Amino acid sequence: MPSLNEDYLVLHHETSNAVQFMLSKTFVLCQRHGLEPEFCDLPIAGHVNMDRFIPNPGPFAITSKSLRLSSRECRDLPNLYWKSTLLIPAARHLAVHSISIKCLSRAFTYIYYAHMKKNLGDLEAQFFAYVQMREQRVVRSGDLVKSVLGLTQEQERKLLSRLSRGGLTARVRQGLYLVPPQLPLGGAWTPSEALALNTLLADKQGRYQICGPNAFNRYGFDEQVPVRVYAYNNKISGDRTIGAVRLTLIKVADERLGDTENVKLRDGQIEVYSSRVRTLVDAVYDWSRFNGLPRAYEWIRRELRTNRVSAAELVKSTLRFGDTGTIRRLGALLEHERVDPALVRKLERKLRPTTSLIPFVPTRLKRGTVDRRWGVVFNE
Repeated sequence: MPSLNEDYLVLHHETSNAVQFMLSKTFVLCQRHGLEPEFCDLPIAGHVNMDRFIPNPGPFAITSKSLRLSSRECRDLPNLYWKSTLLIPAARHLAVHSISIKCLSRAFTYIYYAHMKKNLGDLEAQFFAYVQMREQRVVRSGDLVKSVLGLTQEQERKLLSRLSRGGLTARVRQGLYLVPPQLPLGGAWTPSEALALNTLLADKQGRYQICGPNAFNRYGFDEQVPVRVYAYNNKISGDRTIGAVRLTLIKVADERLGDTENVKLRDGQIEVYSSRVRTLVDAVYDWSRFNGLPRAYEWIRRELRTNRVSAAELVKSTLRFGDTGTIRRLGALLEHERVDPALVRKLERKLRPTTSLIPFVPTRLKRGTVDRRWGVVFNE
């Protein structure tokens, strides 16, 4: 089969999500000699974003057809059938789908090109065709210099910066970018929270677990949906923004990571959350950061009454991840809830004798009944 004079990248844009556009009457191409073409494949359209569907022909109206025609029909096909389409060389537009025409005497291949966003230049189009052909979601500095695109370091730097500013990619850090699996037609793209967090920590070879307000909402303790993602990790401290995802990263020691649950999302990403019992302990341990007290006490009482969390699990997690203040407060709470005295003694043995007093609710005045066993002032 003869090929094009030059090789070009072809972007397969969500062909697995194909939909069928049916006409009220079958459109048949015929010649005076009466021969009709044989359709080898049904016409299919590329990925259609119905929210952005407009009358103008664009990327949503891309089709792929295979016809078996005579030589004469092959010659006349572009004029007779594809009158409204654009069959042009690959020098100026992004290739989206191919139309393969098998003739009785010879074979031809037509490439159907569709206009992308008006501000998407030739280099940007080639970039997206390249990364989508390779199913590449992460691009690092130097990848494009070594690729078939053959960019210089300066061209690569300007291209990645321009795409990031335009909202077509997301900058994770300097020299590391996330690329969408498909072009964000008509608007900016942002990665999911899981993709952003996983990519950032994988780049640092670190571990993390989502905690605080995000875990409170996940387990139904709090109905408020946080606008940031809070995560304990062992590599990075501070706030980061990746696309539209805002992260608050809390650096902790390796031994404070653990007791987690993995959640697999529809896109294949895995989010790591603190477990239900660990979240309750963190609400007391990190009360000033997460505004956990006194509401965490009510959460713990409810979880114990409904048997969603056992007292043994709570004691085990407190001994592993709690500090002295957390052990004293939860020990006093469990004693008042009349759990197994043997479990309460495990917490007591972890403490050193002290005469100092701490408030049961740190945000209130230290006035109330004193529990000498735990050194806690009940000011609830």
